Amino acid sequence: MLSRPTTPARRRLRFAAVLTALTALAAVFTAPSASSTPQAGHRTRVPRLAWADCGDGFECATARVPLGRTGESAELALTRIPARDRAHRVGTLFVNGGLHAGNGGDLLRYRLAAFTALADRFDVVGVDPRGQSHSTPSAHCMTFEEERGIEAPLAAYPTVADRPDKVTEADALTSACARNSSRALLEHMSTSDAADDLDLLRRAVGDDKLSYLGMSYGTVLGQMYAARYPGKVRAMVLDGAIHASGYVSRPLRFDREQLAASERSLSRFFGWCERTPSLCAFGGGHPAQAFDRLIDKLEDNRRAHPGRHDVLTGGLLLTQAIGGMIDPQGWPGFSQYLAHLDSQTLPTVEPPTGEDYLTAQQLAFSCLDREIPTDLRTHDRHFEAAARVSPHFGRVYGYGELKCARWPVRPTERFDGPWRYTGSGRVLVIGVDGDPLTPLTWAERVTHEMGRARLLSVDGNGHTAFGRGGTCVDAAITDYLTSGLLPRVGAHCALPDPA
Repeated sequence: MLSRPTTPARRRLRFAAVLTALTALAAVFTAPSASSTPQAGHRTRVPRLAWADCGDGFECATARVPLGRTGESAELALTRIPARDRAHRVGTLFVNGGLHAGNGGDLLRYRLAAFTALADRFDVVGVDPRGQSHSTPSAHCMTFEEERGIEAPLAAYPTVADRPDKVTEADALTSACARNSSRALLEHMSTSDAADDLDLLRRAVGDDKLSYLGMSYGTVLGQMYAARYPGKVRAMVLDGAIHASGYVSRPLRFDREQLAASERSLSRFFGWCERTPSLCAFGGGHPAQAFDRLIDKLEDNRRAHPGRHDVLTGGLLLTQAIGGMIDPQGWPGFSQYLAHLDSQTLPTVEPPTGEDYLTAQQLAFSCLDREIPTDLRTHDRHFEAAARVSPHFGRVYGYGELKCARWPVRPTERFDGPWRYTGSGRVLVIGVDGDPLTPLTWAERVTHEMGRARLLSVDGNGHTAFGRGGTCVDAAITDYLTSGLLPRVGAHCALPDPA
């Protein structure tokens, strides 16, 4: 999946009037294979949860889970919105929004309004999986400063000739991950491990069956749980569904499909600019051509100032552009940001400082989940194919899998199917036709492969559908989770246009 190929590309910018800036990228990583298929349901002590007030109406707790049979353990961070209607409480709803949305705990805090209706009938619990976000210990590789020491400023359109440098960077980073992170943690951070943890948490809250809302990467966790614990699923929503089978077993093809979706989303943004010039401040009616000229200008700046990580490069802007596509309600602001860059001769950024936990955490779970080839010629072919399907993003991300190809540990167990769901109810799968990270075709495949699943197709743009202003989508999710009522076969919803 889209990986962060260079550290300076990872930063949060804010929109503010004319000097509008972006973004928290939904960058997801990739990874090599592992060994045997795990068996669900092994005997493990159920965590005891001691909930305590942690401000703003939330309650927090930690859950101790084992790191395999190493004798070591991890503490999972949990955040809860207690159900308001205790007399009609259904149970606990576990949520995971993927790293781009802060996993579970931060997701609840940042998007509290979206969970209001669900919190009437559920204790809504956000889970930070082992080694990620606020759970401890955390995977750790390098500081941002150290990463800038091994990575050149990001070019927009590298070539196959740059592959040796990418391998050198990957070797330096992954060696640091092995030095600075617990080996027991690195070997037990797969999604398979997270699925086992989720079942322990279900038991810890006293629910006979799991109610779950997964978004983005959270849909991989959901599919893995449903495949391994089919008799323990009460209701499951997979929003912005990732095709788990392709993610695990055919990762390079999977990545190219994601890059193609990002390319289509950028084209939709340009089309929106052309149709609504009153909202789009960039391009003067020709946004696609203006965007390419801007990339070229930034690349000229990169070449004129070699080694300067504070100079905004064309490659960095391309990674920001994917971030800009995630929420269309931010498109007017993103267009202002582009217009501001266009007006400057030498746009600069403030390089991030301190520990880069996000890169380590993303690599740590995805590098255990996926069958990434180690043959470098295979990565060369993938790089060239990615450039064909995605002229803007393919080369920036074409060697993004090399870090996982060089990852220092292998998983003790890895789940690679079968993905068929044999539980009693049906899973609700949601896909957005203009999603820049999870194309609708993936949701269609997930629905088919799981078998007992119902697809809700959503017309619109942006990544995932829940809580983004689509009353049809939110009502369908709430009705399904609370009462089991599924949308009709072939149902469609729509998301609002940027305003």
